[in-house]
Amino acid sequence: MEEVKLPVFSTIKLSIPIPHCLLITLNRPESRNAFDGITHWALNSILNYYERTDYFRVAVLTGSGDVFCAGQDLKFASRIAEIAQTEPYKSIPALLKPTPNGWGGLSRRPTLVKPLISAVNGAALGGGCELALSSDIVVISDTAIIGLPEVKVGLYAPWSGTHFLPRTVGLQRSKQMIMTGDPISAHTAKLWGLANRVVPREQVLPEALKIAAKILEVSPDATRAVKSMAIRSMTTASWMDASREGETSRENDAMYAGENRAEGVKSFVEKRKPSWKGYSKL
Repeated sequence: MEEVKLPVFSTIKLSIPIPHCLLITLNRPESRNAFDGITHWALNSILNYYERTDYFRVAVLTGSGDVFCAGQDLKFASRIAEIAQTEPYKSIPALLKPTPNGWGGLSRRPTLVKPLISAVNGAALGGGCELALSSDIVVISDTAIIGLPEVKVGLYAPWSGTHFLPRTVGLQRSKQMIMTGDPISAHTAKLWGLANRVVPREQVLPEALKIAAKILEVSPDATRAVKSMAIRSMTTASWMDASREGETSRENDAMYAGENRAEGVKSFVEKRKPSWKGYSKL
């Protein structure tokens, strides 16, 4: 395996469980993996690293212990509220402010055209639910719950929960979740389209890694291009406009101009497994 030096963070662990796969583990089990400012900005930095490191073609996000992520650390949120009452926004330390890419540096990151799988090993509440919503594929524990309970403490989910959820589960179901704050079960999440697979907790990460391995079997250029197309389908009003934009995108051009396209066709004709190169230059 190619030697890759991983950055180190105090509240998130990084590892390489299989070649070309980055495993991101939220590591604040004493706080149910809730996010403070350090964790917010750490995940933002990790996703920046994942985006620019061509070695990695897929990432898996999970939590340590028996909780995926309990959302925002309310002690941290309380500190922000206290400062905001007496200090102008510009004087608030950067660590206490949102990242430019949304919750955990993920929910407002349309440039992330590499695959991201959430291995939801336990409760995913508030920001934890938003992390799952912002992922491409969700594998969830059969005992997990997922929801947006912010209204119960006088807040709401501004990062992506109130925007992505209606597009994922439908307007009526999403309003039930965000207005009551009540979570849903893993099986309901799958039924409503919020999760792809439901498995026993001990199988969540292995199942997510199986899916990651399947993604690694296909062309990295094609995967990047189709995710770019999917993002456009959600952010462009007309599907016709989304289709036209996709056809002229950098990702599409790179796929057609790159070596992997020729290799894919050639390997099919020769009835062998393709030998993919790295990402073609955008």
